[in-house]
Amino acid sequence: MLPKTSLLDAFVNVEPFRGSILRMLLPSEISSLLAALHCSVSHWENMMHMDIMYEIFQDIQELRVMQNLGLTVRVFGSDLETLDRKIRDPWAISKVEDHRCLYVFVLISEQCSDGSSTLHKDFRSNFSGKNIAEDVDVHEVQEKFPNRVAENITMLSRWMLCTPHLTGSLPGTVPGWIPIFNTRKCIALRTYISSYKEYKSRILYMDRALISRVFGCQRDRDLLARVSDLTAVCYSLQDEKSCKRTIVGRLSMNTIRNVYMPPGESPQEEYVVVNTIHPLNSAIMFSLP
Repeated sequence: MLPKTSLLDAFVNVEPFRGSILRMLLPSEISSLLAALHCSVSHWENMMHMDIMYEIFQDIQELRVMQNLGLTVRVFGSDLETLDRKIRDPWAISKVEDHRCLYVFVLISEQCSDGSSTLHKDFRSNFSGKNIAEDVDVHEVQEKFPNRVAENITMLSRWMLCTPHLTGSLPGTVPGWIPIFNTRKCIALRTYISSYKEYKSRILYMDRALISRVFGCQRDRDLLARVSDLTAVCYSLQDEKSCKRTIVGRLSMNTIRNVYMPPGESPQEEYVVVNTIHPLNSAIMFSLP
């Protein structure tokens, strides 16, 4: 094992060694190494290696593909504060907090011409009109679409509603938050899948347990106590970096009939979150930046 001084000299002065180390480590691991060696990274290295998305996802290339397709990718949840703190100050996280399961939510939508968004993307109109069935299997997708488009359809079907989607890609026709197995250890990632025939582009179905996890409430009573001041971290993926914003939640009555707001009425995009267990006239309204 190299002495600390030798490791420090190699990390600071030997670029192939330094670059290889930074590419191998997670942002929190880089932070721990920097704290141990009492050194820092450059602004460019910080942009390249310290993005919180690398702490969450094993492979973020699919997110980049979705961005290139014009989709908006939002990653949110109160546990992102823990991950952010872990990167900024590795010694501030307790052993219990470091090993508990963290819940992260991903919402992928497409901006429509009227300013609203939809949780569904349709490739048929671009290549073949409407002569392809809504639900086709993987072989039919490969036969009817160019290779690149078929690859995009296959990939998107794991993240959001995509028509034509792959047979079996939806959990029945029930909308909800499904797990995505593309994460680091101890992270439970969920993305929203709607259903084609009855989807509503700005209504999300989520039970109370998941709503509590979005806002970091340990008990139902905590959610009710904070219902007038619900906030959580939200990262919007733009270009090659993640922009940290805030998601705001509020209790709203009889909101479902008012989901489709005129463009420009609100500076933020709002989603109605309906409790799937107790679907009353009240709901939590998410305001996403």
